[in-house]
Amino acid sequence: MEVLINIVLLVIGFVLLIKGADMFVDSSVNIASKLGIPAIVIGLTIVSIGTSAPELVTSVVATLQGSTELAVGNVVGSNIFNLLFIVGLCALIVPFYMDVKTIEKDFYISIAAAIALLIINFVFQDIVPRWASAILLLAFVLYIVQLVLNALKEDIVDEELESKGVGKSPLMIGIILIVGIAMIVFGSQLIVNSAVELATMFGMSERVIGLTIVAIGTSLPELTVSLNAFKKQETGIAFGNIIGSNIFNILFILGVTGVITPLALGGPFDLSSIDAFRHTPIFDVVFLIVVSILVLIFVKVKNGLNRPLAGIMLALYIAYTISLILN
Repeated sequence: MEVLINIVLLVIGFVLLIKGADMFVDSSVNIASKLGIPAIVIGLTIVSIGTSAPELVTSVVATLQGSTELAVGNVVGSNIFNLLFIVGLCALIVPFYMDVKTIEKDFYISIAAAIALLIINFVFQDIVPRWASAILLLAFVLYIVQLVLNALKEDIVDEELESKGVGKSPLMIGIILIVGIAMIVFGSQLIVNSAVELATMFGMSERVIGLTIVAIGTSLPELTVSLNAFKKQETGIAFGNIIGSNIFNILFILGVTGVITPLALGGPFDLSSIDAFRHTPIFDVVFLIVVSILVLIFVKVKNGLNRPLAGIMLALYIAYTISLILN
């Protein structure tokens, strides 16, 4: 009975989190539009942060409650899920072709961010000092600044974003913003508490729960956005959303959580054998780097993804998840 209650609370938490993130994005865009902030700046900052709000708040709440392994697992697991499952599923439904050069630079940045996380894992293994997390956060700020500057130079206008603030009173926008934030925070607390309870009941580590259940749940906004974009043949937006989210997750989310509370990685790690290596957070980051390079190769060779390659990506994700649960 206790297991069922925690599962129900977990689902309620995800519903609150995702709906709250939607309300936060809409109201934030409305406010920015009324203040005359350019649409492209809104899209690259507020909207990108809003779609990753589930991972951000869940990781912060987990860190504040002392569950930093869950926080790190959530970020790494979300990135793996985004890349293998979401892109793989989208390409299986609608195979796509695109000019790889449009996202190649950001793809390399996402791989570099994962390598930076791997180095941090190897160097510190146990407790990551705040200054190391601050470097990740600084790298994210520099990344966003160059994105915004490049976008402003191109003078891109998003008519959908420009029209967001029309017809809504400031009071109503403010109420929606506050309610959205409250739903995000409350939903995140439900997720973290029920996930930790379930991990204890089933004898699973916080790392595995973070890499699987929590990571998949907090990545649902990216899944929805990408599926809709692929159906509309807007593959650049869909793929860019995933790559941007992966950069955001490592640099911003782990940067913020690590500055608030030094991240505990569960070390020192036993790296004496392959079996011991598979049970460490380092293995998950190495897996993320390998599959990132693999997907980049797939996309560059085919200038997109066909169904056989998409099937390989989905099979890799399923095999990885099963191995986590069995071990």
